[in-house]
Amino acid sequence: MHLFLMLDTALDVDATMPVRSRHVFALSSLVVVVLGVSLHLAHRSQVLNWILVCSLVLTVVVAGVTLRTAIRRRDRQSVAVAFCCSLNAMAMVWEALAVRLFGDGSGTVSLAIVPSFGACLVLCFLLVDRHARQTHAYRDLLVNLDARIRETEAELRISHEQNMILADVKQSELYALWQAARDIGFATPNIGLLTDMIVCPGGDFCALANAKSIPVAEAIQHRFDDLDYLYDIGDVDMNFSGCMNSCGHHHIGNIGILGVDKNGSEWYQVSLGGEQGNKATLGKVIGPSFAQEEMPDVIEKIINVYIEQRHADERFIDTVRRIGIDPFKERVYAKAH
Repeated sequence: MHLFLMLDTALDVDATMPVRSRHVFALSSLVVVVLGVSLHLAHRSQVLNWILVCSLVLTVVVAGVTLRTAIRRRDRQSVAVAFCCSLNAMAMVWEALAVRLFGDGSGTVSLAIVPSFGACLVLCFLLVDRHARQTHAYRDLLVNLDARIRETEAELRISHEQNMILADVKQSELYALWQAARDIGFATPNIGLLTDMIVCPGGDFCALANAKSIPVAEAIQHRFDDLDYLYDIGDVDMNFSGCMNSCGHHHIGNIGILGVDKNGSEWYQVSLGGEQGNKATLGKVIGPSFAQEEMPDVIEKIINVYIEQRHADERFIDTVRRIGIDPFKERVYAKAH
């Protein structure tokens, strides 16, 4: 009966037999072992013979199942388990025939040791093979992780706010990186400030655009080129789209600019009060659009109203929400005297 337990362990280690079949086999093996021992101790030889017949049938069925699995999968584990189960089935058939032909089987050579030895070999093979496969898988995982880390170290991303992100820069190399970025004009400390705009390509590069955006953005940046003044203004999100496709997300900018077409001419519509994030808000258009050359003056007037009306440490968006857009409209559209 120990052969059933050994083969069940081999099947469980390899998992080539379906789960339900393994459970049925394990339960049947346990029942056969318990009944066989009990009946042998009770000297119920006739019933014990029926138990042995059932165990013989069970062994042959398991051998057939494992052979079918081996033929279907054709891998080393399935073949090894099928081979062991087949040896066990043949040994039990031989023992049954010996008992049938010679009574107690004393006149024949017992083959019970063969499947026992085979089961031990299969168990050893499965354990060693599983360890080898897991070792190879672990080694491949380390190689893949190393490759991914190397790719990440050389990775350059552009955020939705049009800022370049260099991932995983060593701390010891940050200063050298900053010096290199400064030399090519990429080290301006203006993140979150007025000149840190989100600007679509506009009419210079996009066939869908109604108006140019980059020249207007550059003119605004030149108007606000004093970093001390920018830091005094504080956080302001300015988004610029060249058409209604809104690639620059102008509608959620604290100050939004939209390029529009008027009879073949390029004009720019201004909105205030938009915000991205958890408190996302759409900006409100302040009025009629402006010509390209007017835009730096328009933005400057808007900022001047904010500086005049803000409270201590109050952001631009908070001031707009508190006083509304009317004060900005009055200043921007006021007639020059």
